[in-house]
Amino acid sequence: MRAVPEEFIVFLLGRDSEVNSGSKPTIDAVLVSRLLLTENPTQTRIASCYPSIQVPSRSRVVEHHAALRTLLLPSRSNPAQMLHIVLKESFDAVEVLTNIDDAIISEIAGRPRLSSCNQEGLPYKFTVFQSTTGRVLCKLEGRYAFLDATSVIMLLTDLRRSLQGVPLADVAACPYSSWVSYQQSWAKDPSHLHFWDHYLANLHPCMLAGTFAHDSNGPLLRGQNHERKAATRGFRPQMRSHRQTLLQDTRALREWCDQRRLTIINVIQVAWALVLSEQTGRDDVCFGALVSGRDAPVPHIGRMVGSFFNVLACRIVLQSGPDHQVLNHVLQASHRSLGERASHQFCSLSEVTRRVLGGKESGAPSSLFNTCLSVEQPLTDQTEPIDSFFRVLETVEETEYDMVVAATVLSDRIEAHLMFWDSFCDAARAADLGGALARAVERIMVCDGMGLGA
Repeated sequence: MRAVPEEFIVFLLGRDSEVNSGSKPTIDAVLVSRLLLTENPTQTRIASCYPSIQVPSRSRVVEHHAALRTLLLPSRSNPAQMLHIVLKESFDAVEVLTNIDDAIISEIAGRPRLSSCNQEGLPYKFTVFQSTTGRVLCKLEGRYAFLDATSVIMLLTDLRRSLQGVPLADVAACPYSSWVSYQQSWAKDPSHLHFWDHYLANLHPCMLAGTFAHDSNGPLLRGQNHERKAATRGFRPQMRSHRQTLLQDTRALREWCDQRRLTIINVIQVAWALVLSEQTGRDDVCFGALVSGRDAPVPHIGRMVGSFFNVLACRIVLQSGPDHQVLNHVLQASHRSLGERASHQFCSLSEVTRRVLGGKESGAPSSLFNTCLSVEQPLTDQTEPIDSFFRVLETVEETEYDMVVAATVLSDRIEAHLMFWDSFCDAARAADLGGALARAVERIMVCDGMGLGA
């Protein structure tokens, strides 16, 4: 089982009258949620457009990409292993509901329509909702994580092309099966797991404390830990979020990193390690780090739709001493570690965790960490401009981890989106952590006496 993120999107096209009048429809693409889960995640995408156009267009996109026709079934001989069964054609991908009161269409669209019990059908469901006034929402739900953010961009692009009658790009030259074959071959090399055994040797689980009492066993699958804790207080746990500007000048930071042969990912990972060290009182800290997986040596992997990402354990050891000595050393060591981890990035996080924590007495921690960090580019189409067709409105991440920090590197600034369960901490605690992360970035920038712009 790999830890995997998922996305939820919402598109809004204009109403039927806008299409009939010949005006150009627009789509608001809202990334509602991206999950970082290790098992059985649920994914939802909500969108709006015209059923008469959307259903055949969506069907063409489904038939075009094997990942959207793939069943994920547990192996009978090894239930922990998931088998990928690709259908020649989709059989129940789209459902259309019409004549819905416009005042309640958003509420109805928000209700789950994908059964979590039936594990034998497609791992996703696409539903189109049309109101009595012509407003249309489209929702994609998934039982498993089968797409990454790059895949979402490609699917949105293909959906737009299909709506416009433009032929879809040829995917025959980059079959998803080539990625599956590579991963199966890669997993046979024992050196990958041996690396993680050595890298995480003698590590103590790193658990960030929240506002409320925290379970020492760490997070359970699908937020069960939060559901259990919240049940005692009589409410259903919800994901909350806090936004924090980490830096106002991305260009200057890039120049700062280039001068020192570092990366922005490197800087933000060390900054989060500083926060964890300050909060836990320990010099040896660990957290989850999201990797895209698209640097695998698989032909045309950048054009594939599917799931390639993983969450890796990122361990950073801090030392006492002057910042200009300690942080420079930590930054360089962390930079080297980035490359080493990337060479072994496709290992199962749950298997790595079992190897590191296995054999412990009953009641011992079952997780290495309860926070996860991702550093990413904004969700945009990399092949052609789509600003007039799609617009990202919101990102909310639902996760098994107590807190996920998504740092987005924009052209002019770096923003952090801290997502957390309200059964773990409150908004004030999240704001404090966001501020601490911003201060840690600033601390790194001046560690050698050369701040931004120097």
